[in-house]
Amino acid sequence: MADLRLKITTFLELQDTLPDLDELIAGLRDKRQELAQEYRKKTALLLAKILVKDGLEVIRGQEDLKIQKVLGSKEILRPLQEITGHYNGIQLEQDQLVLADPYRSYPLEELSTGAQEQVLLALRIGVAARILQDESLFLILDDAFQHADWDRRKALLKEMMDLANAGWQIIYFTMDDHIQKIFDMQGKKLFGKQYVSAIFNSQ
Repeated sequence: MADLRLKITTFLELQDTLPDLDELIAGLRDKRQELAQEYRKKTALLLAKILVKDGLEVIRGQEDLKIQKVLGSKEILRPLQEITGHYNGIQLEQDQLVLADPYRSYPLEELSTGAQEQVLLALRIGVAARILQDESLFLILDDAFQHADWDRRKALLKEMMDLANAGWQIIYFTMDDHIQKIFDMQGKKLFGKQYVSAIFNSQ
């Protein structure tokens, strides 16, 4: 009995090393209420976190469906097919963009640098076109075609010219002489004096 009393005294952190039985019972009752209140708080906090997590998962699922719908729209797929000349589909799979051709799927990160740039350019154009509908916008590109091969550059240039014909303003910065030449050739041919080219010397 004395051993049990000593354990209870230590547990309750009492100053009196020889408390009477009534004091021990009252101390245990208070401690029980304190622990019960702490348990309720921790349980409520845990349940709140679970509810928030579940709510965010629902919202995330709804947002993913919206993104999938946008990625499957004609505004996205048209520039994707025309700019890449290869991919005819794009999906979001576990926070990763996956491209598709008629035969298989390819995670975006596994594509070459040039292919990634083409896909991202197509997405920029597609998203802007979807938001603006029939309104025109402008694009500022910084050597966005430099990793594309020469044949693909012509297709990319055609997309830029089509956008310009639709009223978009295209501003393209390049250090690549070949890209500048094909822009100059097609730009002057299609737009005459409306096409402007400038060479900046860093010296």
